[in-house]
Amino acid sequence: MKRILALMVGLVLFAGCGAAEMGELETTVKEATTAAPAPTNTLGGERFPLFAELPEDDLQVYGILGENYQQGMVLFHEGRETYFSGWGFTFFGCYPELAYRDFDGDGKKDIGAITLRNHGSGTHATDLHIITVEETKWPNSIDIDDDTIYYSTYEYIDHVFTIEEVRAWFDKNLASKWGKQAGSLEVTIGGKSFSLALDPEQSWQGNVRTRDIVSFGFEGGNIQLNVGVGVPIEDMPSGVYIGFFTANVTFDGKEFHIEIIDFEPEE
Repeated sequence: MKRILALMVGLVLFAGCGAAEMGELETTVKEATTAAPAPTNTLGGERFPLFAELPEDDLQVYGILGENYQQGMVLFHEGRETYFSGWGFTFFGCYPELAYRDFDGDGKKDIGAITLRNHGSGTHATDLHIITVEETKWPNSIDIDDDTIYYSTYEYIDHVFTIEEVRAWFDKNLASKWGKQAGSLEVTIGGKSFSLALDPEQSWQGNVRTRDIVSFGFEGGNIQLNVGVGVPIEDMPSGVYIGFFTANVTFDGKEFHIEIIDFEPEE
């Protein structure tokens, strides 16, 4: 899924901002801030708490809290700010995770962000965002040496790999069948096969299906994905958790791809 946000930044945007106008604006803001009630629904009393940062890359993510709560977060990058309404929330220290590197192999660094979608007992689900930054240069004027002076605009394109899309990929590619021995299960996915030995005393009622763990992480130079799976039993159609698949995720500039690594059974 792709979400596009255009951010127009350049010297031309700042033209005409006189000192008197800025002074009036500052006075108005101070008066409004003084008169406003104390914000509620804040994190440590902060209106715009810092959720994550990479100081060496001039990259920060801030939340938006207060009396009028607004979903989403603000990304600051090299002095530019972009609001992403679809970025999730935080819960007991589950803050966004950031990375800044060339994810799609085009020679330019991209912004990677992992945001929380759901968290609770037996549940942890995150979305993966790869934000590509496209710079466009526009002619602004001609100087005395007949050289064109340019200003730049930037487009931040949010490529999102959601938990729904991950589960859809697993639903399409995951196959399993029971062996002759009670509790023996053969699972195939992504060109790999795994043999599982489950409790033979359980009344297994179906095949493997995804559960409530879909968790991304930046591990070294890779994007790692953990997906929990379970098998339904009698009186528990949602299934008993039996373990999780580990995989690498790659991004080619347009689409995400999953490469299964291994299966880790529940102990």
